[in-house]
Amino acid sequence: MSTTIRSDRHATPDGAGVNRCALPEAAGFSFLRAPALPGELGRLGNYRVFRLIGSGGMGKVFFAEDMTLQRDVALKVMCLPPGEDVGSWWERFLREARALAAIKHPNLVTVYQTGEDRGTMFLAMELLKGESLETRLRNKTPLGLDELLRIAEETATGLSAIHEHGLIHRDIKPGNIWLETETRENTTDPASSSLARVKILDFGLVRDVNEDTHLTEAGAVVGTPAYMSPEQVRGWALDQRTDLFSFGCVLYAMATGHQPFAAINPIAQAAALVADTPSRVRKLNPDIPEPLSNLIAELLSKNPSDRPATAAAVVKRLQDIRDGFDRDSDTEIMEAARRSFWRRHRTVLALVACVWFVATGVIVGAALTRDRGKTATPTNTPVAKETVPRFISELPVLDYYEFPPPGHLPPHVDGKVRVRGVLSPHGVFMHGAPSFGQQMFTSYSLDKKYTRFQSEVAMTDSSDEWGGPLVFVVTADGKEIWHSNVMGVGTQKEACDLDVRGVSVLTLGLRTAGNHRGAHGGWIEPRLVK
Repeated sequence: MSTTIRSDRHATPDGAGVNRCALPEAAGFSFLRAPALPGELGRLGNYRVFRLIGSGGMGKVFFAEDMTLQRDVALKVMCLPPGEDVGSWWERFLREARALAAIKHPNLVTVYQTGEDRGTMFLAMELLKGESLETRLRNKTPLGLDELLRIAEETATGLSAIHEHGLIHRDIKPGNIWLETETRENTTDPASSSLARVKILDFGLVRDVNEDTHLTEAGAVVGTPAYMSPEQVRGWALDQRTDLFSFGCVLYAMATGHQPFAAINPIAQAAALVADTPSRVRKLNPDIPEPLSNLIAELLSKNPSDRPATAAAVVKRLQDIRDGFDRDSDTEIMEAARRSFWRRHRTVLALVACVWFVATGVIVGAALTRDRGKTATPTNTPVAKETVPRFISELPVLDYYEFPPPGHLPPHVDGKVRVRGVLSPHGVFMHGAPSFGQQMFTSYSLDKKYTRFQSEVAMTDSSDEWGGPLVFVVTADGKEIWHSNVMGVGTQKEACDLDVRGVSVLTLGLRTAGNHRGAHGGWIEPRLVK
């Protein structure tokens, strides 16, 4: 029995009146009803269709308008190539599309409606700005580490949401990962756009993990060859770990600029997926930290049991790498950033160094000339008592809430707390993760030596917009003496200035309500005055 590898596969209902979406250059958009107003290509269901914005083996995507709600949408029209066996694909697609429409998650494209008009099936989805990861990788150069980790974590989070609903995507690839952008106000310059969110697209091949695999045509392998798992190529039974292998291929491409299993044709591609082992990512790109290189290697394991068990576990690994949970990985990330910075700016830095040395020589020479012949005389002026505040991070930590494994970061100081773009080198970071009824806290020994505690509090720039809200709390010798207002993303910083005379133990705490993920709190330059 021969095996056919297809990049896309779909069928629509059979019978009289079924529209098979003939190619527009051959027969026009015959599945559309006639346009009623200028500027329209035509109409489909309750939608005014304006222009084609994308096309593939699975169908065509149009820019359209919902006439009832008056909102712009991406309208995907499913097309069946001539001669395709329809079978039960129509019922399967409707069942799966309805399941996907029920998944509400910020990293998945939102499905507004599924429908049929005169035998043509369509999906109405949110219209996104930005570009696909495939477009972003077109120049075949690795992404920067920060961008890579951001895209990776959000993609894995979206995958986890799909898997938690008992579904498998089966076509994870750069072309199905969308980098949604937002443009700053009062500008139309595309260069001013920034990454807002990552979205997983195209659920044309999604299926229930418990679905009978015999519903798939015998001998047909669905997916995109370069990003298939070995078990997908072989036509074996699949579970969610097939998506993790494909995700590993995506990570490899982001880290190196190249596919891990490049080949000249689909047959060679299938052979490579089954038998070849790609070079280690860190060997090709030394800027990639070892923990990330190890994770990618595990995701690309031929045996599904050797891969991480779930997408949620992958999210946790990526968070640990990003946040510097492991001291060694944190050091590697900083070293990678320094190497990358030096390579980009070595010429400018060398020039600045030369100018600095010249300027320093001129200043020192002038000072020596001016002071020549002068004799230093002793002074009896008393030295003022030092009143510089002491940062709380310099004090001994008596206790802190540590998450049970697997968990998130405990409260810590890493010199990376940033609020509205301003770095707090001595800031205390607290992650508002689930705490089993306990609040996050860190306790410090004051030993009754200080008179005031001063700090500002806010959610940090690393917070997700759906995380929080948070309340910051200060406790002195077991008694709460201050708490902040409820704070969310974008809330202004709040100052804290407290009398701590006679206090032996000062505790900084954090309470959260709602979604803990991305609820990052920062104590900004917390300090003590004697």
